[in-house]
Amino acid sequence: MAVEPHTSVRLHQCLFGYDNGHRLLSTSHKLPDDAAALLLQHSDLVPGLSGSQFDSYWTGLPLSAAKVYALMRTWPAPEMPRPGCVWTHVILIALADMARFPDLGVLNSVLTRPSVSPNYSSYAGPLAIDPTEPSVRTPFSIQNGLSVVRALYAPGASGVVMDQGEPLDAAVFAAWSQQWPRLRRAFSFRTAGPANEPSAARFDLRITRDALASSPPARTSSADARADWEDAAVDDLTALEVTPYRRFLWRYGSDMRRGREKYRFLAQLFLTTRVPAFDARTFDRTLGLVAEVLPEPDDGKLLKDDFLSCGRSPYSLLPPASAVDALRYVVEHPDLKALPAVPEATFAALVDSWPARAADVLGLAESAANSDEATFEKILKPLAATAEPASFIGLSRDHSVVRKRVVMENPALLDSADLGTLPADELLDLLTVLPDSEDLASKVLGRLLCVDNADVAATFTDRFLSVTENQVFGALVAEQAHSKPLLPHVWPDAVRQRSPDLAAHILNRVATTTELGVLVGWLGSNVTSGLRASPAVWAETLRRAQDDVRGPARQRLLSYLLALALARPSPGCEPLFEVAFESVHADIWSSRLPYDAFDALSRFLPNLYWWDQWDTCRRLRLAVARAYVSADLDPRSFRRLTSDAGLFDRLVDAVPDTGAGRRYLKRVSG
Repeated sequence: MAVEPHTSVRLHQCLFGYDNGHRLLSTSHKLPDDAAALLLQHSDLVPGLSGSQFDSYWTGLPLSAAKVYALMRTWPAPEMPRPGCVWTHVILIALADMARFPDLGVLNSVLTRPSVSPNYSSYAGPLAIDPTEPSVRTPFSIQNGLSVVRALYAPGASGVVMDQGEPLDAAVFAAWSQQWPRLRRAFSFRTAGPANEPSAARFDLRITRDALASSPPARTSSADARADWEDAAVDDLTALEVTPYRRFLWRYGSDMRRGREKYRFLAQLFLTTRVPAFDARTFDRTLGLVAEVLPEPDDGKLLKDDFLSCGRSPYSLLPPASAVDALRYVVEHPDLKALPAVPEATFAALVDSWPARAADVLGLAESAANSDEATFEKILKPLAATAEPASFIGLSRDHSVVRKRVVMENPALLDSADLGTLPADELLDLLTVLPDSEDLASKVLGRLLCVDNADVAATFTDRFLSVTENQVFGALVAEQAHSKPLLPHVWPDAVRQRSPDLAAHILNRVATTTELGVLVGWLGSNVTSGLRASPAVWAETLRRAQDDVRGPARQRLLSYLLALALARPSPGCEPLFEVAFESVHADIWSSRLPYDAFDALSRFLPNLYWWDQWDTCRRLRLAVARAYVSADLDPRSFRRLTSDAGLFDRLVDAVPDTGAGRRYLKRVSG
């Protein structure tokens, strides 16, 4: 069958045999002199071996200088005139093509025994072969396979297998095919010859009929106990298709130094990793072994990369592991040089462990923060992106250092119901990373209003006065309506101390007289503070507010409004007098006015002679009448101060008996 050009491998060939001595008879490719000399040496009959002792034998060795691998088959040549003559057919495989052969046994059919010929022209041109073509496999026993495996990879292996008459060629080719490309290219073997022949030392594997003096050759009986790794190796040798074991060897052996020495380690690692997923203990133990066996960073780097990718590498043959476990191992071994950098995907995979393993993630982050800032920075970003405001503060309660750094990365995490449960010192520390965003500040303040700590209230109010004013006012209104718990006094106190224009700011948002009463209470009935907004502004607020305040709150409000008007009477303030005067007068008359309400008002009432000082109602009438006259307030408003004719007469009597007073009364009655 023709070989497709795009799938074929080009093989050069040589033929060696007798022509007045052992020499090169034909070739398709001229080799460098040193490579040609090496081929000439190993294509001749092995010293100490006679033609009657073999039908044919194989030799394989790399010619690194020529960048080819030489595979030779040697036959006895009894037809030649001299004893000990041999034919050796050599094929030269480019080292780069060695990986293309799933089964190197396909090469068996390429090497052919020649006959005497004038020019051996059939060996003078290159060959082409499809490396994927199935080979005719010669079966071999498990014992033979095990003998070869032990000779190559067992502890203290001699590289020698005792030939006891059973063909071992198939087992040798199976073991060679099992090797990953780097190991294949370096592998050298010979399937016949004395054990102590001088040139034999260069071969990794030799088949011999006599024992070495220093150590016995490997030969295995069915009764020998087999290690698990040996079973895995032999099972793969005898398999009819590519197995997971071979894929594992090929992937992870590809970049290992001294690959033959690492074979047993890889085989044992394969068995260790036959689990659905790594648990933390197995992962730590296994990665620790990898780092011990492969201490150089670039030795077995692919295996290490796949470990640290936690099974997320697209071609990884390792079971998945937790990113937390991988990163914890790295953080706990800061001086370990064997491992490469952790892939970015592993840091990103931390999200898979949140919040189920929140304590582990935060513990890992805290360890990294204390020992490996670069790793911590990479942990920080996915953690900050994944954590949720609803739960993060609570979950990070025991990790204040990490919590602050994560919040710096994602300040929105401060919008948490657990924020107010933190100790004050930790809370103050977190508030230092709150950005200058009024939207976020408003949300955070909603979480803080339950905190009864003056320092917290002061710190927040200093930065976000307007936000705090509005929310504290809303909380006070809700408290008045009994729809929310009592607000700790530290919050209204902090605002009142820092906002001289509090009244002016809040009046703009007052919608009811209940809210107006809340503002008065917040001001502590301090008239001076209230006068930061003009009485006319208070009057306008009163005019548009829904009148819903009742009881003592109403008495206090009206008394305060009347005090404002008396403290600074001016055009526009008349509604304050009109709404408050008659009601306050009646409360004083019947001694119903609360003491604190009267106290705010009394400072603006005139003093009389000691025998009249007791008559507070008269003092109030005098104060109101004088205010209307002195500020030249609207006479029509004066008439609206009371609907009680008797009280109105007494109010008129209170108008000062002065020119201005008499003129004002004329306007009132006019």
